[in-house]
Parts: sequence; C-alpha cells; structure tokens
Amino acid sequence: MIRDVWYSGVVVSGTKTGRKIGFPTVNLNPQILGSKIICGVYECWVRYGSKEYLGAMYFGPRLVLGEKNIVLEIHILGFNKDIYNKKIKFRIGRLIRPPRNFNNIEDLIGQIQKDLNNLKTKPTCLAS
Repeated sequence: MIRDVWYSGVVVSGTKTGRKIGFPTVNLNPQILGSKIICGVYECWVRYGSKEYLGAMYFGPRLVLGEKNIVLEIHILGFNKDIYNKKIKFRIGRLIRPPRNFNNIEDLIGQIQKDLNNLKTKPTCLAS
C-alpha cells in the first residue's frame, strides 16, 4: 500500500500563491508520485530534520487558477522555515477530498480552512 511508503523530494520554488492567501506550501516534483494515487487533498506526515509534522497535501491541477498541470504541494502545520532546495520526506494518509473548482480565491480559502480543521480534529495515527 502506498500509504506505508515514505517519499522524498527536494523542495522547489512555486508561484507562492499559497503564501499570498495565508497557507504557504512546499512544492515538490509531482512525478515523485507518478500515477500511484488519485488526485485530491490528503492528510500527510512530513519529516524535516529530526522533526515530524502533520500536513495537508494537494496532488492535482489547481483548477481555481485555470491550470491543467498536476502539482504536488504540502501545507505543513506549525512550520515556518525557508527550505528551498532542501530534501523532505512525506507519507500519505487518508484522502480528505477530491479536487474541486472554486468560483474565486475566497471560496478556496474557506475550503482550505475546513480541510485543515478536519486534519486537526481527526488526524490518523500515521506517525512512526
């Protein structure tokens, strides 16, 4: 099962849209996952250095921005470091929801807040 696997990748620079709307993300090459999972928002665990963090991972096109290319980005809860060009590891947890298009960025922000509240109140015990 792919959820038992730790993936690793180097953090690359993105468009900084997440940062602009209050949810900074680390961006990774989506080819790390290939076609192993379906697109959507997932719970994930991120290892950086000696610490492990809960995160929300998005794998898919950013529909609200009209994009068709697949992206892989993770918002790491309680994390605020510049780690461009650094390697991180992550493990995928439960699917939170499939990709959705939104009428505007404000609707996206509201959904992200709901997704993060879901993570905080119902995290699975993946960390090990």
